[in-house]
Amino acid sequence: MAPLPANNTDRLWLFYTAAGIEHSIVFRFPSVTTQADQVTAATAFANAAKLFLPTTDSFMRVVHQDSGSNVSFPLAFTAIAGTNASSVELNDKPHFVSATGRSLDGRRVKIGLYAPPLGDDNKYRVARGTSGAGDQFLDAIDAMTTQPCSISGQAVIWNQYINTGFNAYWQRQQRRSG
Repeated sequence: MAPLPANNTDRLWLFYTAAGIEHSIVFRFPSVTTQADQVTAATAFANAAKLFLPTTDSFMRVVHQDSGSNVSFPLAFTAIAGTNASSVELNDKPHFVSATGRSLDGRRVKIGLYAPPLGDDNKYRVARGTSGAGDQFLDAIDAMTTQPCSISGQAVIWNQYINTGFNAYWQRQQRRSG
């Protein structure tokens, strides 16, 4: 499959902190989606996913790029604090959770979040309907009032499971700072 330009669709970055380190999630939206609808979708996701972030972290801001452009600019966004009482800093374990899917033309899509305080007894792949975390993360994506698309601009069919685990990059960053 031939690669597409990175700026093939409208993009919205949702910035958040994980153990005090800033990260971002990129959402792609069909070009017919207004910027206000994109912010509303990101807000819905953040409100549904805030239970994955410790109370010391939050979803902070959004930045937008139009399709075909490499110029980004901030949009109005109200910060949303994490609500999980667990602390990532207490155990310094670089957990992640991610959902994957494919568009109708076969392009892969992934939405991931670092630092959810998940237990160590997970199976690294959790089917929808078998775990609170699996259902909650997929529900956060479903909560988006406008669904994200693939790089080709087509709708995504999400796998009905989430992946969980430990992120090696983030683990190395924790080792360097500690």
